Amino acid sequence: LERTIAVAVLLMGFVITSSAVGSITTAMTRLQFIAAHSMEQMTLMNRYLAEHGISSRLAARVHRSVLHALSEQKRNTPESQVELMSLISEPLRIELHYEINGP
Repeated sequence: LERTIAVAVLLMGFVITSSAVGSITTAMTRLQFIAAHSMEQMTLMNRYLAEHGISSRLAARVHRSVLHALSEQKRNTPESQVELMSLISEPLRIELHYEINGP
């Protein structure tokens, strides 16, 4: 009986550990995908600027502007990106807008 319980506990531990490792791996893969997409977009922008003979000074300003816009976009999530907002009733949404934009 003791041996059966020990084996069951060990198996349960393996399952839980495997699940945790799988979740962490999935999260890391998502982060890599997001970073790769951003890097790809920056590379495309560099190529565009180079193909059109943009000066390095102006290219640097464009880069700073894009990086600033990206950081603002991460900080301020637009309502249009929140899919669940469509599930909120109109009166509640009006109240929400009042609190967001009010004094």
